[in-house]
Amino acid sequence: VPAKPTIPMPKGLMLLMVEWFLQENDLEMATIVSLSFELMLRTQSELLGLRMNDIRLPGTAQGWTGSKFGSMHLRDTKTRDYDSVTLRPGLSTSLLKRWIKLQRQQGVQGKLFTFGATTYRRRFRRCLADLGLPEDHPYTPYSLRHGGATHLHMSGTPIAEIASRGRWRRHNTCERYVSSGRAMLASANLPECLKGLEIGRAHV
Repeated sequence: VPAKPTIPMPKGLMLLMVEWFLQENDLEMATIVSLSFELMLRTQSELLGLRMNDIRLPGTAQGWTGSKFGSMHLRDTKTRDYDSVTLRPGLSTSLLKRWIKLQRQQGVQGKLFTFGATTYRRRFRRCLADLGLPEDHPYTPYSLRHGGATHLHMSGTPIAEIASRGRWRRHNTCERYVSSGRAMLASANLPECLKGLEIGRAHV
């Protein structure tokens, strides 16, 4: 459970952020934002510590696993050392494929992402400011993880599955987490500046 209430990010706002970063030719941040939401990755301990060889894209291991899904190896999580995330078809996996292809073309073999938490937070704030959110908006990078879990909950995904995909040890902890998120999301009002913006299709 978060130490203080975190406002979950609505999926629509996450998609606007991804589009903004793609328009800025910042595929790296678009990938990070989508992974944070769809895979509910923690920024410091999970996301920014990833390395190129931690990723198995869908199809690359099909011959010996028989699975159409990919996987992401997590070296250090809040709940345990060494965990994994399933890569399912979707926005984040498509963006991740593009980012890995670009990195391989440039000969990168080490860390998957090129910057740390400070730069991530700065780019995150700049995006929301450019989208027109006021300085006192409630969203932080952690809002993406919270928003992803809440979105699954509101879409009817069972708590057990959310807990497994989000790497919560206890189902009751996850249930409190997403239930509080659902209540906060329902009571939150998007700024007027966002209501007229259209969410197009990210070119992935």
